Amino acid sequence: MSSSTYDQMRSTAAGMDSDLSRTGADIAAKVSDTAAKAQREVGAQLNHQMDRLSTSIQQKPLQSAAIAAGVGFLFAVLARR
Repeated sequence: MSSSTYDQMRSTAAGMDSDLSRTGADIAAKVSDTAAKAQREVGAQLNHQMDRLSTSIQQKPLQSAAIAAGVGFLFAVLARR
């Protein structure tokens, strides 16, 4: 193999390495952005559901207490087994 062929192959490999590095960085940035967006959306949805639950408890405190007692009883029964 001649020196110029070797140099061309080496140059091509270096260019491919650079391209792959950029592509990897781009993918990592997109994944990070998508994860951050999903986290914000889940957080907003969770806050909304917590607000609804809080409002429901305030509007119907006795029903809420009865439901909580029932769920606690079920957990106690399941924990004994």
